[in-house]
Amino acid sequence: MATLDLITLTQILIAGALTGTLYAPLTLGFNIIYRSSRVVNFAQGELLLIGAYVAYTFTVLVASNLIIGLMLAIIATGLVGPLIERAVLRPLLARPVFAAILVTIGLGISLQGTSQLIWGVTPLAAPVSFPAEPIRIGPIILPSVSVYSALVSTILVSVLLLFYQKTKLGLSMRAAGEDQALAMALGVNVRTVIATAWTISAVSSTVAGVLLSGVFGFVSYYLLFVALRVYVAAIVGGLDSVGGAILGSILIGVGESIGGLLEPSVGPGFRDAFPLLLALIVMMIRPYGLLGTERIERI
Repeated sequence: MATLDLITLTQILIAGALTGTLYAPLTLGFNIIYRSSRVVNFAQGELLLIGAYVAYTFTVLVASNLIIGLMLAIIATGLVGPLIERAVLRPLLARPVFAAILVTIGLGISLQGTSQLIWGVTPLAAPVSFPAEPIRIGPIILPSVSVYSALVSTILVSVLLLFYQKTKLGLSMRAAGEDQALAMALGVNVRTVIATAWTISAVSSTVAGVLLSGVFGFVSYYLLFVALRVYVAAIVGGLDSVGGAILGSILIGVGESIGGLLEPSVGPGFRDAFPLLLALIVMMIRPYGLLGTERIERI
C-alpha cells in the first residue's frame, strides 16, 4: 500500500509539473511585456482565448493541413500583437504606468466582446488532438496529451529563452527592461522592443491556447479561467524574472495537483484555491517573488 501511495503521489506531482509547463509560455509572454515596458498586461488571458479561436479557424475551417493551419494562425496572431501595441499602447508611452494598465483591462474586455461576436459562446472543437494511449514509465502512467503538450511547450520556451538571452534584439529588450531612458540614450529603439514583446506574447499565447484546448478537448471561455493562473505564476516567480516565470508556472501546476489531492478532505474548490494560498505564502516571505529583483526606492 505504501508503494502504491508513493507511485500515486509521484504521478500526481509529475502531472502537476506537466500542467505548469503548459502555463510557462503564457507566463513568459506576460513577463516579457512587463520587463520591456513595466506594464502589467491584464489582457493576457484574452490573447490566449483569441489565439485558440484563431487557431481553430485556420486549422478546422480554412486549411486542410494541420501544420499549414497552425502556421497561418501563428502569423495572424503575431501581427495582432504589434498592431495592439501601435494602436493602443504607443500613445501612452510617456504616460503614467497606471494609465497603460487600465488600457490593458479595457483591451481585455474588448477582445472578449470581439471573440463572442465572431465565434459565439458555444465550445468549439480543439485545433489539435493527441493520442489517447497513456505513456508508461515503469509503474508511472501519464496521459499522453499532457506529455506531448508539455514537450511542445518546453521547446517553445527554450526557443524564447535563447532568443531573449543570445540575440541582439533580445539583449535590447533586457536593456529596455532595466532602464528605458538609458537604453534609448544608448541607441536602443524602445518602440521596436515593446512591439516585439507584444508579438512574442501573442504568439506564445496562441501556442499555449492550442495546447491547452488540446488537453481539454475543446475551445471555450474556460481558457480565461485557466489564464488567471498566469498572474499567480508570474507573482510567485517574480514579475521581472524570466526564469521566475518558468519556475512559478511549474510550482502553480504542482500546487493545483496537490490541491486536487487534498480537495476531498478540505472541500470543493480547494484545487483552485491552493495555488492562491501558495502565492500568498511566497509573497509574505519574498514580496518580489522567488527570483524577482528586490528594488529599494527612496521616497
